[in-house]
Amino acid sequence: MGILGSNDWKGSAVAQEPRLHQIAPYIGRLKSPLARVLVSSFTKAGQTVFDPFSGAGTVPLEAWIHERNAIASDLNPYAQVLTTAKLFPPRSLEEALGQIEETARDATRAARRVDLRKVPSWVRVFFHSETLRETLAWSQVLTERRSTFLLACLLGILHHQRPGFLSHPSSHTVPYLRACLKRRPSH
Repeated sequence: MGILGSNDWKGSAVAQEPRLHQIAPYIGRLKSPLARVLVSSFTKAGQTVFDPFSGAGTVPLEAWIHERNAIASDLNPYAQVLTTAKLFPPRSLEEALGQIEETARDATRAARRVDLRKVPSWVRVFFHSETLRETLAWSQVLTERRSTFLLACLLGILHHQRPGFLSHPSSHTVPYLRACLKRRPSH
């Protein structure tokens, strides 16, 4: 089978991967153990790994973890946020908490200016109106500050496919869910 074992191709990688890989979902992303094997098998410390379609940033993060230089690119803005967040996280918990406090103050002010009428109706049915207003305000402030790590965390809270997250699952079923929601009476 070569450098890749059968376990690299199947099963969950969650228990084996750094937490940064779990920051937000990305459908079809490369499993981190597979990226780890590829990076460590085909490059040496100090070499550069180029990922022209970085997606969730799995390969660039594994390259960085294994002391390679990483160059990542993707046209998808969501992919850009995830990859940047993983490669440039806050230096400490204190720094992240400080950024959250500053953002919370500014997002509270920004929420007063959010006009939900500008949000498509099919999006509004996914969220409670105040949750949507606050989410849009946080997103605006984080985007203005270029705080990609916290923005990626917000996206993870919004779109993970586990209980306790804010939206319907982000998957290929979303168009079906939208059609079902259109038939329900609006709130």
